[in-house]
Amino acid sequence: MNKIYPKGSEWRKWDLHVHTPESSLNNGFGADWDEYIKQLFTRALQNEIAVIAITDYFTIEGYKKIKNEYLSNDAKLIELQFSEKQISEIKRILLLPNIEFRLDKLVQQNRVNFHVIFSNDVSIEDIDENFLQQLKIIYEGAPQEAGERRALTQKNLIALGTKLQEEHKEFRKHSSKLFTGMMNAVVSDETITDLLTSQPSIFKGKYLIVTPSDEDLSAVAWNNQGHHTRKVIIQKSDCLFSSNSKTRDWGLGKFNATSQEYIKEFKSLKPCIWGSDSHTYEELFVKNANKLCWIKADPTFEGLKQIIYEPEERVRISDRKPDEKKIYEVIDSLRFLDTSFTTDFIQCNQNMTAIIGGKSTGKSILLRSTAKTADVVEYEKRNKSAGIDEKRPVQGFEVIWKDGQVSSLDSSTNPDKRIIYIPQSYLNRVVDDGENTSDIDEIIQDVLLQKKDFKKWYDSLKERKKAISGKIEIAIKNLFENIGINIEKNRFKKELGDSDGIKKQIDKLTLDIKRLQEKSKVSEEDLDRFNRVTNLIKEKQANIDIITKDISRLKSLKEIYIDANESLIENIINDDLREEVLVLSKKKVESYKLDWQNLMSQKIESFNEKIKNLNNEIVVEEKGITDLRESLKDQNALNDLMKDKGKEEKILLNIIDIEKEINNSYAQIGKNVELLSELNADYYALYLEAKKSVNLSNFDDELSFDIVTRFKKDYFQESFVNKNFDGRTTRSKDYKYLTEYDFVSSEEHKKFLKEEAWKIIKNEIPKREGVSSKEAITSLFKNWFMHDFKVTYQNDDISDMSPGKKSFVLLRLLIDLDDSRCPILIDQPEDDLDNRSIYNQVVKFLRKRKKARQIIIVTHNPNLVLGADAELIVVANQNGEDTKNKAFTFEYVSGSIENSIEEDNTIKEVLYKRGIQEHICDVLEGGPEAFDKRKKKYNF
Repeated sequence: MNKIYPKGSEWRKWDLHVHTPESSLNNGFGADWDEYIKQLFTRALQNEIAVIAITDYFTIEGYKKIKNEYLSNDAKLIELQFSEKQISEIKRILLLPNIEFRLDKLVQQNRVNFHVIFSNDVSIEDIDENFLQQLKIIYEGAPQEAGERRALTQKNLIALGTKLQEEHKEFRKHSSKLFTGMMNAVVSDETITDLLTSQPSIFKGKYLIVTPSDEDLSAVAWNNQGHHTRKVIIQKSDCLFSSNSKTRDWGLGKFNATSQEYIKEFKSLKPCIWGSDSHTYEELFVKNANKLCWIKADPTFEGLKQIIYEPEERVRISDRKPDEKKIYEVIDSLRFLDTSFTTDFIQCNQNMTAIIGGKSTGKSILLRSTAKTADVVEYEKRNKSAGIDEKRPVQGFEVIWKDGQVSSLDSSTNPDKRIIYIPQSYLNRVVDDGENTSDIDEIIQDVLLQKKDFKKWYDSLKERKKAISGKIEIAIKNLFENIGINIEKNRFKKELGDSDGIKKQIDKLTLDIKRLQEKSKVSEEDLDRFNRVTNLIKEKQANIDIITKDISRLKSLKEIYIDANESLIENIINDDLREEVLVLSKKKVESYKLDWQNLMSQKIESFNEKIKNLNNEIVVEEKGITDLRESLKDQNALNDLMKDKGKEEKILLNIIDIEKEINNSYAQIGKNVELLSELNADYYALYLEAKKSVNLSNFDDELSFDIVTRFKKDYFQESFVNKNFDGRTTRSKDYKYLTEYDFVSSEEHKKFLKEEAWKIIKNEIPKREGVSSKEAITSLFKNWFMHDFKVTYQNDDISDMSPGKKSFVLLRLLIDLDDSRCPILIDQPEDDLDNRSIYNQVVKFLRKRKKARQIIIVTHNPNLVLGADAELIVVANQNGEDTKNKAFTFEYVSGSIENSIEEDNTIKEVLYKRGIQEHICDVLEGGPEAFDKRKKKYNF
């Protein structure tokens, strides 16, 4: 079973209305059957037709001839020049007998056609003898004379019994002779349905009744009594032959308030199928080529019946294959490279694959190995989040993607593929970690990132947070540079001495000098001039010292660092533009550096000129008191006093200079603390923007979203307070203030940050051993704000939901609202959800999302398999006394839901003795009930 259709239900072209030369009415094929067979199958292979319903009026003679004279005789096909490969492909095409009748009822003055499509499992003999030969067919003559209606044979009624062949020839003769272009035989729909239902052992579940109607049935006033006959005919039909889009929607009950309302009126939903209605070779499979009939099923009659159970999902009238996914986002097949497992490739369906089996049969290990091989980052992330340890790793595994690329387990050269993996019990295990970003937060965020305005703002947020972080880093560096300067200058000042004591010493020396000067021969007036000029010279020399120090600082400033953010430039996608911007940025940065260096050089030059001028002025001043120096030079005591005074004055000038530097560094510390507080508060302002920048309305009908900016209080306590301070050594008042701190407003937060920063700087709060002030300050000015992504469902916030409800919302976020197209792998979601949620909600989401992305699921729940209409079922088994395998400890078979094979007890290996339907009923608890529910859903 898994060898013929290993990928399960796939979209294939079905032409369910192809005539043969036996359709005497409007036969454009002629009488050459060899040519017909050659044309039929050549064109079928060219157009990739999987199923053909061989159609004739009132007979299966054409179907019988193809089956008995051609398909059962390879030599005949070889005579028609088909190759062995073509013959093999021809025999894979399913042929179904389709008998077209014209009813004895008139609708809008026209006869109604009525098709019965039989299963190929019904024998030709049973169709002939137990159906056709039991029918009563009325031959009606067209009015050869005015107002006259005459019967051609046996008045108005002939029973087609054993005389079927002769009378069919008679029918054809009369048909072509008398009524060119119209059918002259009719039958009662009651007769058809009575015959089919009266022999359930032969026909039950092995036929479909189809009524053609390509007009817009949604426009018909069905309550009008004039449409009663038509309504009864449609009520008896399983489906319609129609390519009219409105009729297709009408048959699915979409013009009624509910599908049940439609079912009440018309007995069941009516899926629409289509065929080329070919009567000539030119029409074969291409007539109305823009209205091809696609059916998602095995090419079997049981596959065709799936359109009754899934009337909307299993059939499509379209010019192109439905639900096609990008080949690089689809897992095509899987393979174990471990001797405990089957070495066969395990196929995957591009829509939904369900892995089922008993306990410990290798279901989850297949999914885990797939996840780990396809996307090890996602695999490890989910397992870590849920606290799941890896179980029984396999020795080797391969994931083959539809684009031909191969991912190998533990390989470092795998293609860059992405999946979403939901391990067993993951939904229940993942809990919201409060202020730390949890998987739920990330998933909600990923959903919101699908909105263009939010993504644009969020990308901007990341860049601006990075910019603030960079500014904070620079501000902290500057802060501690100034703290270092402040400490160093205070130490040096202390080494120089006390300024007040030095001032008193200078005053004393000044007084002593004055007394000696008064005793000297120099006049008082000259002494005043000498002292005035000497002081002026000292001022100019002090000024020179200051300028010299500033020149040294300017020389350091010449080497400037400018960052043009090359990482952003490297992210420019266009190669030429990126290179152009890179060259331009380097050019501009170098130009700015050069301009800056030139400006600094000019400043240095101007200050050197000032020093030169001051030195010249000192020389001039010195010349002016040369005579006085000569007069005073022999007075050693006076000279010594003046030298001592000069030394003290120089020390005092140094102290004054250092005090300025100390005051300046202190002011800079204050500015840095102020700046850090402002920058940290900017984080809050940034996060707050989301509320007004992002429109979260019209996102989903049932889920509503909100973004709240929060202060991470618990994280603040853990990462700042507890990490840096010991409550046993800190004053209780200070420690209580820290531990009870919570964000109130931006201004209050800035005030708090400044106060605590100064306490750390001044060592007013004892830190833990080994924690430096810089570490504490860096920790204090972290980003303590976060986005709390809120989602509400049925008036409950996700943080307040029960675990089951939260799990469902999380699953919905992952499956239903995630716009990405990568495969989703889910391991037993029913462990986290109640049955009502599974059937009423989860199934709906799986059905919706599998159209857009591949889903592979491990489950024990039949509703997830049948309710979601999984396209492929993989059945797992571990070798055991009562569950034998062929060769390996773990083996797998696969197939579609429609794959049904009665149990063959002569086969010992459990996987191979029955069909997929039977495995579902055997393995999944409630499987038979789920099949029954599926059949009754649309009143089939």
